Amino acid sequence: MCLSNGGHDEHIGYDFCLNSFSNCSDLKMECTEEVNKCTFGKSVSLENNSTCKQNEVYKKFCEIYKGELAVIENEAEQLFLESYLNSTWRNANQTDGVWISGTDLLVDGEWIWAKEGRSINYFRWAPGQPDSSHMNLGGEDCIDLIRSKNFMWNDAPCESHINFVCERP
Repeated sequence: MCLSNGGHDEHIGYDFCLNSFSNCSDLKMECTEEVNKCTFGKSVSLENNSTCKQNEVYKKFCEIYKGELAVIENEAEQLFLESYLNSTWRNANQTDGVWISGTDLLVDGEWIWAKEGRSINYFRWAPGQPDSSHMNLGGEDCIDLIRSKNFMWNDAPCESHINFVCERP
């Protein structure tokens, strides 16, 4: 269910559709707005994941868009995504983080893009990250962008209930 008209930047070429759902059963709903390919070859959608487990939800919802969690390959993609997220963040009740595709689940400290298994070559870690500080929760093996730190990267437990960003090739 689309909550906004989305956004587009002619210089970068990203098209977005901001969506929200309140529980896993809402995943049957699809965005009705046109989401076009962008200059980077990706379409991106911000999702609000407040009540579902991250790794159950993102796969299914991103698949609705025939996509996957976002992959940030360079500074231009990072900066544009930051700008978009800052301009579309709906309210203070939304969680502070936004999942992207990065993980070190297979080998601790070796960060890869989850679907492709390709090494991550561009990073924008927040100071002190990655820190794997939640070992009691099974570690911090997934990457999220932290709103309160200008969307710099953070490692977090993969089961955390936060927003996520999908992209389509």
